[in-house]
Amino acid sequence: MAAIQHMRGRRPRQALESSRAAETAVRRLRQTEPEDTQHVRVLASVLYNQAIIQAMNGAVANGILAARGAVEAYDSLIPGVGPEEAAASVALRSAGSFLHGPPDDGVPVHETALEAADAKARLCGLLAEAHGEQALGEVRRLGEEAVAVYEAVARVLPGHEAGLHRVRSLCAAALDAAEPEEDLQEVSHLRGLACFRVPAHWAVLAADGATTADAPGIGRLSVRARIADADPAPPTAAGAVLDNGCTLRSTDTEAPLANRPARRIRRWELVQPLAGQVRVVTFTFDYDALGAHAKALAVLEREVPAVVLGP
Repeated sequence: MAAIQHMRGRRPRQALESSRAAETAVRRLRQTEPEDTQHVRVLASVLYNQAIIQAMNGAVANGILAARGAVEAYDSLIPGVGPEEAAASVALRSAGSFLHGPPDDGVPVHETALEAADAKARLCGLLAEAHGEQALGEVRRLGEEAVAVYEAVARVLPGHEAGLHRVRSLCAAALDAAEPEEDLQEVSHLRGLACFRVPAHWAVLAADGATTADAPGIGRLSVRARIADADPAPPTAAGAVLDNGCTLRSTDTEAPLANRPARRIRRWELVQPLAGQVRVVTFTFDYDALGAHAKALAVLEREVPAVVLGP
């Protein structure tokens, strides 16, 4: 699409003109061929890209309208489909078939559900930017819906971990922007080896070489550090290099205990280069996946990369 090429070329005005022209053309096709659901899918894609373009142009309100249109279009293709139905679509692969959207659409339900989740994540950010705390309820709802779909699909279909991380990050940032600023407390692990911040109402305790911070009703953060001869991760492991020279990796897994089916573990691993060795600082957050954990994760997603490590 020409609009995408203009976006990549940093030409937002031309991108918007091209996107609007594409939207007009698709809407005309919908009028002349109302039974063809492929036009709905194309319109949803056009509106999703247009939301990004509008934001690039500083027109956040128009971006919200476009993102809402994309969400509504995608949802209309798979009415009533949630995370479990999306995962069931994937499960049918072994049987040689998929759950599809509307008749003759030909696109598996889970693919449309993921596209809808992407649109919801985009809408989250725009709403938070434009309306802040006033949009908190909708930002939280849309974010939870988007992340739940990606989590359900990623559990049964490898290859969606990057998308899950992206959507989580977008929704966490939106929630962080929409919620009132939370008071934070400074925490020092092992007398300054790692200094970071957590919400002020979390109960912090240091014992047996670990620092823990209990988030009431949500979960527990545990921080540990160790020295290794080399980075313990394989050379192919993905990670972000921070401004302080450390490598940051994160994972999210189900808790391994059978009697705790609703628990998940988010782990961040900071690898700090030393003379001939590395220091590995691990932040592990064990939380209730059914509870109000989004804000806690959003704070940690922001604060862990900002940790100050000692020499």
